[in-house]
Order: sequence, then C-alpha cells, then structure tokens
Amino acid sequence: MSEQQFPESLAWVERGSVLIRRMNSERIAEDPRVRRFLLKLSLPPSPTEVTAMEAIAEENANGDSEEKMPVSSPPPSLLLDAQESFEAIEAAKDANDIKQESENTASNTYRVLLWTYRLQASLQSAVQYALFAKTSEDGCFIQIAPRVYCVAPPHITTFSRLLGAYSSARNWNSAVKVLEQLDLQMSKRFEDGACVFDCGLFDGVKRMHHKPLVFDEFCDGRIASISYCRGPIPSMHSGFVVTSTVAAWLDLKPSNVAILLAPNNEQMSVFATCCTLYCTDASSFPENFGNELLSAYLHHIKLAETWPAKLQRTFSGNDPKNAAYTGGLPRPQARYIADFGKLLEMRDRKLTECADSPALEEKKHKLTGIAVTPAARPIYIRQIDLLSGPDCADDAASSSPAALSPLADICRPYFVIQNEKGVLFSSMVNGVRDVDLHSGMHIFRVGRQFKNCSDLMLKMYHLPFGRQGELIFECRLHASILLELQVVEGEAGLKEDDKGVVTLSLEKGDFDCISSTFSLPKQFTVRILYAHDASAFPAMESPLPIRQMDEITSAGASSVAANGNAAHVSSSFSQQQRRDSSAKALRYDGPSAVTFLLGQPDVRTPFGDLTLEKVDVIRKAHRNRVDIYLLFQVDAGHGQTKVLPLRHLFRFALPDAIREKVIMMGASEESLDENAPSSFDIGAGIMPFDEEYARWLQHLYETDLDTPGNNYDDEFVRGIPVTDVQPSLDYRIVSIETEVNEPPPPARDQQGRRPHTTKW
Repeated sequence: MSEQQFPESLAWVERGSVLIRRMNSERIAEDPRVRRFLLKLSLPPSPTEVTAMEAIAEENANGDSEEKMPVSSPPPSLLLDAQESFEAIEAAKDANDIKQESENTASNTYRVLLWTYRLQASLQSAVQYALFAKTSEDGCFIQIAPRVYCVAPPHITTFSRLLGAYSSARNWNSAVKVLEQLDLQMSKRFEDGACVFDCGLFDGVKRMHHKPLVFDEFCDGRIASISYCRGPIPSMHSGFVVTSTVAAWLDLKPSNVAILLAPNNEQMSVFATCCTLYCTDASSFPENFGNELLSAYLHHIKLAETWPAKLQRTFSGNDPKNAAYTGGLPRPQARYIADFGKLLEMRDRKLTECADSPALEEKKHKLTGIAVTPAARPIYIRQIDLLSGPDCADDAASSSPAALSPLADICRPYFVIQNEKGVLFSSMVNGVRDVDLHSGMHIFRVGRQFKNCSDLMLKMYHLPFGRQGELIFECRLHASILLELQVVEGEAGLKEDDKGVVTLSLEKGDFDCISSTFSLPKQFTVRILYAHDASAFPAMESPLPIRQMDEITSAGASSVAANGNAAHVSSSFSQQQRRDSSAKALRYDGPSAVTFLLGQPDVRTPFGDLTLEKVDVIRKAHRNRVDIYLLFQVDAGHGQTKVLPLRHLFRFALPDAIREKVIMMGASEESLDENAPSSFDIGAGIMPFDEEYARWLQHLYETDLDTPGNNYDDEFVRGIPVTDVQPSLDYRIVSIETEVNEPPPPARDQQGRRPHTTKW
C-alpha cells in the first residue's frame, strides 16, 4: 500500500468548493467523514466490531476469574440488527429491565436511529402545519437531520411546475414569490449560518427558460449548485457531491445550517436520505435504515398533497411507472438508497486501507471530498436472458424466432444499454424477433465491453409493427457494485477470469420502472451474464445480421472507392460539371417525378429492419432555386407503409441509378454528399457499428419521432399521382440556387401534353 498513490476507484471531487472557499479564506472546507477515516480518529464501532470486542472481553474475564462460574448470557447490545424497527428502538430496555433514561449515554447508532424515529412525529406536524399556514415560519422548512433542512413538499411542487412541458407566466410568478418567502424566513430563522444547496433546480430552470430564477441577493449569495438531472433519481456521482458538500459546510461552524432544494420531491427524498446517512458518525447501518428514512419522508410528501392532486391520483389508477409495486416504496428511490449505502461503505473501507500511505500525508488535511469514480476496470456484458420463471433457466434456450400460438402475446423485444452520456448498445443491431415471454428462456447476445462506466441503465422495449418502441421496463445498475461487491463463489468482487451473474426479478421489485399496458409473467426474470473481459467466456459466433452488416459496409466502401477512381479518371469532366451545374439545372427537360421500384429487404430504419419497396425522386423548380426530394416507401408489415426520408435509413447508399437521376435533375456530386446527412454525424467513422447505430436510434427518437404527428405514414402519397405529391422539407435531399430565374414548368394534362398557348 505504500507504493500505491490512491485507490483507482476513488477520486477527489469538486463539490461546492468554490462557494466554501470564498466564504472561508483561512482553510479549505474539509469533509469530516473523509478526515475521520484517513486520520483514524475515533469512530463508533460497527456492530460486527462490537460483537467481536464483547466476545474477547468476556473470554478474558472468564480466564482471569479464579472460580469457574456458569457463563451467563451477555447483556443485549444497544446496536441494532437489520430487523429492528424504530418502534423497537423506542421501547428498548437494558439488561436490568430499566428503560434508557438518556440517549446521550447510548451508542452512536442507537442515538441516530432514535432521533430519526422521533423525527417522524415532528415531520408530520411540520408538513400538516405547512398545508394550512404556508406563509408561516414553520411551514417552509422541514428538519431531516441535525442542522439539515429541506424545503417543504408544497413549495417543491411549485418549483417543479417550471420544469413541466407546459409552464406559464403564472407558474414563474408563483415560484418567484416562494423564493422571496424562503429568503425572508431564512434571514429571520437562521441568521447568517444558512446555505442553500441547490440539487439541480436552478440549472434546470435556466436551461429551459433561458433566464435565471434565483436572484443574487437570495440567501446573501450562499448557494452551492450542481447540474440538473431529469427523472426521479439523480446520478450516483451527484449524490456523493451533494452529501460531501453538506458535511463540509456543517463542519465549518457549529452554527451552520444546510437547506436542500431539488427539482422534484422524488429527488428531494433521495438527497435527504443520503445526507442523513452521510452526516452520521456510524460506520455502518442496519439493512432497513435507509428504507425507513425514505419511507418517513415519502409518507409526509403524500400528506402534503393538495386535494386536486389526491383526487387525480385516486381516479387515474396505479402509477404507470410502478404498476406492480403499489403500496410499497418507489423502486427507483429505494434501489438508489441501497446502492448509495453499499458504495459509501466500500469507499470508507478503501479510505481506511490507504490511510497509512506516505503519498497522502500532505493531502490528508486538505481534502475537499472523495467520491466513487467510474469502475476502474471495464465490464464485458455477454448476454441478457429472459426467463418466464426461475425454473426455466435449465430449459433449452431460444435465440431464434419461434412458432407462437395464436393466443400467445407477441412480443418483439430489444434492449438498450446507456449511461449518462447516451446509448452504449442496442440489440437492434442483431435484429428483432418474436418471442413468448410467458414460456421458456430467450437469449439476447450483447458481447460488448464498456469502459469508464458508473451508472448503467438497462431498458427493454417492445417494437410494434410500424411504430416506435414501447418501454417495458428499465433498471439502473452500477458497474462498481457489479465488479467489486458482487459475491462470486463466496467472495466479494470479480477476478480476471470470474463470471458474474446478476438476476433481476419482477417479484422482488428489482425493476425501477415497468409498463402498465404490457403484461409480464408474475415470475418474470432477467439474467445478465458479465465479466471483466470476453476471455472469461467461450468464443461467440458473430450473429448473421452483423455479417450482413460487414458485407454491406464493404460493398459501400467498394462503391465509394469505385466512384473515387471514376472521378480521378474523369477529373476534367467533373470540373466541367461543377462549372455548369446551374446551367444544367436550367436545361433539364425530363419528368419532374420518377419512381424506382427496388424491393430491397433488411433496410435498417427506426421502425426495424424493413423492405424498401420503391423510391420517388421529385424535382420542384422555384423562381431562384431547385429542390429535389427523395421519398423512401417501406413495407412496415400488416399492410402498413411508411414514407421515410433518407436520414431514417441507417448507412443506406443510394443506388447508382437513383444517384445518376438526381445529378441529371441538377444536383452535383459535391452538393449531394454535403446535403445528405450521415447516419450519425458525431459518430460516423469514430464509433463501432453497434454504438453508432444505437446513438443514431436515440437521436431520432429524441428529435424527429418525439414530435407529435410525425408518424411518417403514407397518407400524403396514398392514391395520389407522384407528380402531384407535395412533400415537406423533411424529404428534401438537396437545394440548388440558380443564377438565372427559371420559370416554373407549364402545367401538363393527364397525357403529359402541354396546353396550346395563343399569342394575342
């Protein structure tokens, strides 16, 4: 350990230290929890350490005694096991059957949990008071831990309306009034020791409304902010940043107070629970401690709902995000709290191991916080298995389309793996097949290695015929937990040749979000096989779609090379063509619309691998420009036809006949290549095929396909002659400006003849 500089899985983080350093010019704010572990200051022992010390003390006492007395059972420890609840803590008694008179003489863990249990009553009264006296002093803040407060749920709801899809000036004025009220109450109640820790609210409002919500005088400028994160939970790194900053701020002065502010009540419950865990002195916690804290806070959020919100939630049925988990804790928050506790204990253990390192002597007293970084080693995901029940894992697996019964629910699943930066993998690169989730086991191969990963989001979609994917479930995993805390053969952590297996079950509530419209088996299970490297598994054959992709890619490259050679041979012709491009557009007398019948199968689109039936090339001449449109009509199955633009065909190379026709209509080689967008501009030529394809899909789902009404059906071309079709700008492939005003072409009759004109 002396040669090791610092554990690779830990790193210093820039918390809210800019604010802390400005307010405390004498020294940098230190994270007290980190300082205690590195300096090996007095820490409350963990339950395991207490049990070991009690056993050693009892053995020594028995050895020193002259008379052999019968061994009596030791007095019950004040530390709690995983099954004890807050009610058991309140009713706890010592060995002499006398109730504890003072909690100050108890162990630290006992005091923390006892204080938390008593917090529930104060929370309930505070929230109820906030409902009927919102302008009062006590109705603005709720104390969640010693010297840690959060803004009351009704006010958080007011702020969260600014981040909705439909926000008005009335919502903005209401939020400004709440800010003024909070500022006034903070100045009266906390004097100069209060600091607001913004967990992404102000950043999200500024991004959406393009103007700041908070004013400079708010809380006298004592604000520490992080970036905005959408959804019910933040990133794990944000959780460590906020909790470490709060702990450092409270450590500066005994009178300092931290006030938490989050974009929504879901994230507020997570940050509040994590701060309570982080700011306590205990080195470990009972298993249900985080869930008890989260349950208490969420209970009072529900109490703080207004009557319209309660009625809407009552008559709307179950929450679609957690349809199978009604009556329990929301799964995203509960799983986040559990993972945060695991990573916190792992971080503290590694800090203790490297405390004696000489390389840290100079830095021990100037730490600004340490968080868990992305996994130091890569993670290789082999495959994803879908099981209708735990007993079908030994059955013959299905990796090909199966014959489904007419009564079976047809599911066409595909998976997406992404992190905070975007999509990492999509199983659509291997095609989409029909499966029956209610029977058997189905394998979906991944075979990809991911580096520098922390949070991994696994999403499963159902791809209906002719429509975009529908979300079935999503689940957040953390790479560090999978690689370093997963138990393999009785030991925690994966070695180089170990194979890891993580099982996600619907019955156990392992999914953060499930669909309320798609039926899943009650014992539905997802199994993920992973390791550090592909060498831990036998060699995997490349699926057929990947081989086809290589052939298509090589064919496209050869065609590009052939075009390059032809251009090199006829360079003089190309130069002449560029010089006469505008004149050529004026001299075009061919038809304004041409249809090419192709029937090309396995064309990659956002709606799956479809058959390209035909391509319509339409030329529209205006006064100062000529526009050329390409309409790709694909067979979406079940008698449906989609009309897609070129950017919706992944890595599709125009056939030579179509390319020549577009050039004859006035486009040049350069303008055609420049105006035709690539499959994914950022990733083309840089990413591997599957990553580029996944990012391309995500880009289309968030832009073109996310707009209401953009279903790309064939309504505007159905039953209409191609010469009368009026395509939108989405289908324009190139636009050529003309130097000479070209009159629009005269109208033609049904036989294509121009009407006779008479000069007067």
